[in-house]
Amino acid sequence: MNNDVLLLNYDGQPLSMIPLSTITWKDAMRLIFLDKGHVVEYYEDWKVHSAREGYYVPSVIMIRRYVKRRNSVHLNKANLYLRDGYRCQYCGGQFQYSELTYDHMIPVSKGGISTWDNLVAACKSCNSNKSDKIVEPRHIPYQPTYWDLLKVRVKAPIVISHKSWERFITPGEGGFMLQKPSYA
Repeated sequence: MNNDVLLLNYDGQPLSMIPLSTITWKDAMRLIFLDKGHVVEYYEDWKVHSAREGYYVPSVIMIRRYVKRRNSVHLNKANLYLRDGYRCQYCGGQFQYSELTYDHMIPVSKGGISTWDNLVAACKSCNSNKSDKIVEPRHIPYQPTYWDLLKVRVKAPIVISHKSWERFITPGEGGFMLQKPSYA
C-alpha cells in the first residue's frame, strides 16, 4: 500500500508541485489530530487501529492555514535539470535524469563557482569532451523562480498515487494542471 498523502494548501491546491507535496500517512494523521489539517479524501480500503478505535487513512488532506509559496528555488540537480528541460546545453539532446550531469561553464579549476548562472545540464559525453574548457551553452543559464520551474514541471509526467488525487491534479493540454476544488 502506498503511504503517500497529498497535502493541499488552504486554497485547495497542492502546497508544491516541485516536488509534488506529499507526506506520510503518519504525518497526515498527526496534522489531523493536532487540528492543523482536515481530511478531504480517504483511502477507502485502508484503516489503522489504536487500542480502542479504527481510523480510515486519509489520501488527501488540506492544512488549515494558507502557506505562501516561495518564489525562490534551491539550487540542486533536480531543479537544474528541470530548468534546462532535461536537455544537454551543449549538444541539445534530451536525456533521462540518470544520463545527465551538471557542468560549470567556467570550470572550477579556472575560478568558476556553483551558481545558477554558471551551471548547466550536460550529457556525460559532452561534459567529458568539454573538460576544463570554456564553451558557450545553447541557452544562457539563469536563476529560475518557482513559477518558471512549475511551467516546465506540469508538462512532465506526474505520479498520481491514488484516484482521489485526480480532482486536484488533472491532465490538460501539454501536461498536468492544478484544479481548484469546487468547495475551496
